[in-house]
Amino acid sequence: RRKSPINELNLAENGRKGKTRISALLEGFLANPALTPRYLNVNYCNVREEDYFLFARLLRHPNCSLEKLDIGYNAPLTLEALTVLVDCLKNNTTLREMHLSDCLPDDPWSLL
Repeated sequence: RRKSPINELNLAENGRKGKTRISALLEGFLANPALTPRYLNVNYCNVREEDYFLFARLLRHPNCSLEKLDIGYNAPLTLEALTVLVDCLKNNTTLREMHLSDCLPDDPWSLL
């Protein structure tokens, strides 16, 4: 596993000024996972449900160096998206923190 040359990428609150293309960023990291930063902050960036699946793909990649991920204050996680994220963490050895502030529905039991 190579260490990323990018230590931190903070894109927080970019979604407030218009539509952010987080999916394009994630697809770029998937094309070259060695460039994934150690810390990625994308809270308030209009992350959509389909983006959560891209995060999971990235976290599954053996060359992903992501240690801290903040995806809070974005679209609520569905049961399917949450399950995919949890499953990808079973084999991930780098991620130490994941922040999901305000991404769970008001009634978490609704996921069941």
